[in-house]
Amino acid sequence: MTNRTDESPAAAAVADIVRWGNRGDVRAAMVGEAGRDLSANDIALLRSIVVSGPVRVSDLAELHGVDKSTVTPQVQRLERRGLVERGPDAGDRRAVRLSATTAGTHTWEEINRAGQAVYEHVLASWTEQERATFESLIDRFARELITGTSDWIRDRASG
Repeated sequence: MTNRTDESPAAAAVADIVRWGNRGDVRAAMVGEAGRDLSANDIALLRSIVVSGPVRVSDLAELHGVDKSTVTPQVQRLERRGLVERGPDAGDRRAVRLSATTAGTHTWEEINRAGQAVYEHVLASWTEQERATFESLIDRFARELITGTSDWIRDRASG
């Protein structure tokens, strides 16, 4: 961790984690062979579709904090790769829902296994209690970061 006197230890740690995660060698280890040719956005969208089940493009865009017009070409890329497919929306005949194909689910599972292997290596020397505490706190931090800052960030981004 980098020692910075002008920011909190938590802010410095998050910055270090983000920087570490953006390294090419780390990305390769985190996504494995299955994710090698996918962008970070492709992987994030695929994960959301696999985890959330059939989902509308508009809901996917909202979840990722972007406009529907931004998500549409990204989803089309996943469709062309055979990872995602469109299906009818039982609640609205005008809408469609996106689902992962068998290949998409398999790809996500392989990517997830690669990432889990990295985490397991890093946490190998931690006790079960340390892992449980860390997982609880990082989950809480991520949820509050995602759900609790959207309006605050939007207000600052718009000037």
